[in-house]
Amino acid sequence: MKTILLKRLILVNITIAVISSCSENSKQGNTSTKIKTVKNTIKTISKTESLLEITPITNEALQDWFPKQLMSLQKTTTSNAPMSTHGINGAIADYDGNNKEKIKITLYDCSGEKGVLLLSQYSFYKNMSVDNENDYKIEKSFNKRGMEGIEAYDKNRQYSDISFLYNDRFGVNIKAYNMNRESVWESINNLKFDELLK
Repeated sequence: MKTILLKRLILVNITIAVISSCSENSKQGNTSTKIKTVKNTIKTISKTESLLEITPITNEALQDWFPKQLMSLQKTTTSNAPMSTHGINGAIADYDGNNKEKIKITLYDCSGEKGVLLLSQYSFYKNMSVDNENDYKIEKSFNKRGMEGIEAYDKNRQYSDISFLYNDRFGVNIKAYNMNRESVWESINNLKFDELLK
């Protein structure tokens, strides 16, 4: 019964996200794309039952996972992620460089009875199909090394906002400031997400 209720709650979250997303993009004729996104997201949610049986990684262990250095950036702080106050395990790490470069990484374990409630949000990022670029901004979906999600890059501000689901379990958001796109991805590729599964 508890599993059924959780799945229903997740599907409600998906529906709300999709309705708002469709209304914002209806003028652009993207409704069919959104419907496809929903279908793929629901397929991802079908894995909820197995995630419910997993014991989430503790907040402390998630903080310890962050490397001390990320390329030329040094880790300055770690803390519990905002949703950890609601019982969803997560952590945040901040990295600073010498020329005002900054990276903030938020990591959630979307397993356990409470963690799966975030799965719908990150599954939606995973299943979105985006490929836009102009003189000012890049928006693209990606699938690499178990990471599936979307990235937005502001060329003028050198600002990145990247959200993805790793291995259908870990929700990740990365914000990078004063860094070119290539350097941001080089930093991400140095994160050992596979160690979270050991």
